[in-house]
Amino acid sequence: MVGNQIAPQEIINVIKAFEEGKEIEYQRRNKSYSWIKINEPTWNFNSFNYRVIQKQKEKELYQYLICNSRLNNYQATFRFYQNSFDLQSELTSDWKIIQRLNNTKITIKEE
Repeated sequence: MVGNQIAPQEIINVIKAFEEGKEIEYQRRNKSYSWIKINEPTWNFNSFNYRVIQKQKEKELYQYLICNSRLNNYQATFRFYQNSFDLQSELTSDWKIIQRLNNTKITIKEE
């Protein structure tokens, strides 16, 4: 948006997204109103703002069973990790990853 004017490319982008099947939401131009999902927009860019609804991404995180063979010690990680590569970067050479603990899975949503 330039000043109070909407850039033509912004209008094109939101209409193309709608044509591609993406969900659209709108709000009154004074922005004191919340965003509302719209199924069949009438495209009044003078009175309303439009945008593509951004889907929340989900991330699955797990704890891992790790072992320190020098100390003969097994333990579950305190933190949760998306994959073993993230965990490996935090471990010292004394610790080895044994397995992912699937029963500890948590799912978080990112915006």
